[in-house]
Amino acid sequence: MAQDRVVSEVVGVVSAVHGNGFRLRDRDGFLNISRFCDPVPAMPAVGEAVAVGVDAKGYVRTIASVAVAGELDALDDRPVPAPAGPPNKDTQIRRMHALTTATSILASGNQRAEPAAVLTLAATLVAWVERPG
Repeated sequence: MAQDRVVSEVVGVVSAVHGNGFRLRDRDGFLNISRFCDPVPAMPAVGEAVAVGVDAKGYVRTIASVAVAGELDALDDRPVPAPAGPPNKDTQIRRMHALTTATSILASGNQRAEPAAVLTLAATLVAWVERPG
């Protein structure tokens, strides 16, 4: 279902339409409909106020009419956030060290380190390292 893949929503008034996408007023670039949508949402009309569900790659998954354009003038367009990428290098290093330490602690004395226990202890270690103050 298309709704399952929506990670953010943007609201605006359609200012231009082309074959596979459309542009919202006061927003750069076109929003293109995902070719993986099932069902494919109906293309909005110019001047229509819409709420657009966007997937992680920035493609449109859902389109819903929200109001007439005159009523939407009071609302700000909500920008689509940048896709969440991997954590930064410092965070990755802290997490890897926490996993290594947790594995060493739990496997000491020739005991088997259960993956769930390693992850739980590693999360505790990372929280302790990243604590404020």
